[in-house]
Amino acid sequence: MCEDVLLMLAAFGLVMVDRTIPPPRAELKVWRSTDRFRAHVATAGGPLVWQTIIGSQAPEGHRKDSHGQSAHTGHGKPFDDERGE
Repeated sequence: MCEDVLLMLAAFGLVMVDRTIPPPRAELKVWRSTDRFRAHVATAGGPLVWQTIIGSQAPEGHRKDSHGQSAHTGHGKPFDDERGE
């Protein structure tokens, strides 16, 4: 099902196969978003969604990554917010 969605997004020019990164398994592909996709996400409220996710409280017993950080708070900001909002 995920592969079907990625193929559909690729047909619309929103993602593409990244051949510079080896896939984790031979039958899988590595995908990356295009500038067009990132522009759609940014104008559709992506930064607000990201702020909501990183500001949410993790449930007790949540898993942490190998650096001891919560999976939803250990990553940088995915969107450049040039407006300063």
